[in-house]
Amino acid sequence: MSAMTDGAPSKTISAEQRSVLRQICSAPERKHFEPEDYLIAFKLALVDAANHVGIPPGPERNDFLSRLVSVYIEEFFRFPSNGDGASMPTGQELPAGGA
Repeated sequence: MSAMTDGAPSKTISAEQRSVLRQICSAPERKHFEPEDYLIAFKLALVDAANHVGIPPGPERNDFLSRLVSVYIEEFFRFPSNGDGASMPTGQELPAGGA
């Protein structure tokens, strides 16, 4: 997975990582789950991905994964789902890095 670096957590979320998170948040599968369940599935997959690329457990990994989860939440709620997995703009823009 090129959106995660091998073995070392980043201090920032790249444009590529944000784009991948946006794709995850707008996937058609979104409509089949409650938002909380989709978030839980994302967090479990994120831990698996971190293990897969060899990011060792510890504070740096926790901080990095927390930043990814924060961006996921921003992207998930940026546009409401229209019921078929697509998103429709609301005219509201979230500031980068803050929810």
